[in-house]
Amino acid sequence: CNTIKGWAWASNYPGSPVTVEVLEGASIRATVVANIFRQDLLDAGTGTGNYGFSIALPAALKTGQARQLSIRIQGTTFTLAGSPKTITCAAPPVYNGNFETADCDKISGWVWAVNYPNTDIIVEVMEGTSVIATGRANIYRGDMNIGTRNYGFRIPLPASLKTGLSRQLTVRVQGSTYILPGSSRTVTCVSPPEPYAGDFELADCNTIKGWAWASSNPSSSVTIEVLEGNTVFTTSVANIFRQDLLNAGTGTGKYGFSVALPEEFKSGQARQLSIRIQGTIFTLSGSPKTVTCAKPAIYGNFETADCSKISGWVWASNYSNSSLTVEVLEGSSIVATAQANLYRGDMSIGTRNYGFRIPLPESLKNGQPRQLSVRVKGTTYVLPGSSKTVICSSSARYAASDFGVFKSSVTANGQIDFELVLAPNPTKGLVTVNYNLLPGQNAELIVFDLKGRTVYTGIVTGIGEKKSQLVDLSSNAEGDYIFQLRASNNVQVKRVVLIK
Repeated sequence: CNTIKGWAWASNYPGSPVTVEVLEGASIRATVVANIFRQDLLDAGTGTGNYGFSIALPAALKTGQARQLSIRIQGTTFTLAGSPKTITCAAPPVYNGNFETADCDKISGWVWAVNYPNTDIIVEVMEGTSVIATGRANIYRGDMNIGTRNYGFRIPLPASLKTGLSRQLTVRVQGSTYILPGSSRTVTCVSPPEPYAGDFELADCNTIKGWAWASSNPSSSVTIEVLEGNTVFTTSVANIFRQDLLNAGTGTGKYGFSVALPEEFKSGQARQLSIRIQGTIFTLSGSPKTVTCAKPAIYGNFETADCSKISGWVWASNYSNSSLTVEVLEGSSIVATAQANLYRGDMSIGTRNYGFRIPLPESLKNGQPRQLSVRVKGTTYVLPGSSKTVICSSSARYAASDFGVFKSSVTANGQIDFELVLAPNPTKGLVTVNYNLLPGQNAELIVFDLKGRTVYTGIVTGIGEKKSQLVDLSSNAEGDYIFQLRASNNVQVKRVVLIK
């Protein structure tokens, strides 16, 4: 009345276990994979021996009535030898037990099924009708003189109950209506001290400041999140040394943070901010704080874009002590960001710490025209001087402002093996492309507009002296066009102006 056991295998698939079905008549009462190792099967030469099965007798068969069971291999009509077998198992278990203890550490007691002394029982800890914990009643109890004595349970008190409020608990046998004697018991417990501490001290139109630490791990820094509602706007590591924290006995004192107020909050509207320790629900004392900050009066200039850098300056005249963050855009895509906080001795405004210099991202160096703008993060302000066009490759670096020879070489007899000359310039449509390549040397000639669209492409071949080819732009709109001649690692770029 506890277990159904046996073995089964597919001799033509000895490496794959089969699934067996427990049948009563045509009804499937349970299934189990036959994959338990049996030494007797291995000794008998039955494959790997991993073909045993053992399954608890389903409770539905324990009715006090005779039940006739067979075992069949799933997906077949093959019934195992030994089928059927008849069992008669007692009606539902008769339980006895006691809910002995409930304190701020544990919930404990014992329970057994008198008519199934070898069966483990699962108990449920309940508050009202809610199950808040479960445990198996299988701990040895030397003080008991019944059955196997393995009927004790000890369940840690769930942290959710440690609220400082009185909680009334009962214990029930799972899958039954049996409530253990000794129910209900009342506990009143509080959680241990929170492992985090900190304070949100200041929020103004320039800076957000405070401190935070994990008292259980004082040598590590925590990361804080600046929130409005449930939205995280920025993060910062709390690792600034604070003498006042050290003096107060707060670890090493290296738990301060100071972060610039995100530009999104400078809207002229009241904004409510909170600080939370990242990865937790712990919110710093002092949260929330409300700031109302005017929209920044922004001035600046996008000065340079070449194959080395993107540079310029920007400041907010009404937030002269704050640094702005700029975003480099190609179309609507952000390709780089940086803080505009470099000292500019040529400026005579505010602190002069308003410059930015950003390395040109490698992703833009593909030999195609790339049109860039610079915007202040969190705003719609695009710097004057936007947009600028750069044409750069990872091996050849040049810009629209520096059209000319990137690389050329000279043969032993002094002949130039790479040269590009365009005429006339400006043009009304026809452009004569003059080039000088080594005999048999191939090069790709590509013409772009300033939006990066290809308007012409072709292959030219050198003859060891100057050679010409006509390119007709007359069907294109007025504007600047970029001619690029590329042979191996040699690249030349020239610009032509089309006027109609």
